[in-house]
Amino acid sequence: MRFQILDPQDPQDPKDPKDPQGSQESPRIPKDPKDPKDPKDPKDPKDPQGSQGSFRIPRIPRIPKDPNDPKDPNDPKDPKDPKDPKDPKDPQGSPRIPRIPKDPQGSQGSQGSQGSPRITRILQDPQGSQ
Repeated sequence: MRFQILDPQDPQDPKDPKDPQGSQESPRIPKDPKDPKDPKDPKDPKDPQGSQGSFRIPRIPRIPKDPNDPKDPNDPKDPKDPKDPKDPKDPQGSPRIPRIPKDPQGSQGSQGSQGSPRITRILQDPQGSQ
């Protein structure tokens, strides 16, 4: 029984009958039980993200609150945040969130503009002209 070694980069290379897809990837190297460092083990302590382009997103740890610090680093309403409408440096608030002034009596609405005389005449016509 003869084996023919074919170059995987050769364009005339027929597909391997054992690999009908013709993949170019090398097979996974089995882990040596005596070797503690497996290069492809995602639980490798030196490679916590996992090798070979793993797309696992690392979890961002929450910052513990310091009881002596009055400002909570996890509080979204940071008093130094420039977007906070209650910022002492920006008493009017952010331009994206306009502050409505408090009016306890309620402001009088503006007087509407006077319409053209022709429209006013039609609205005041008791006969309802056509």
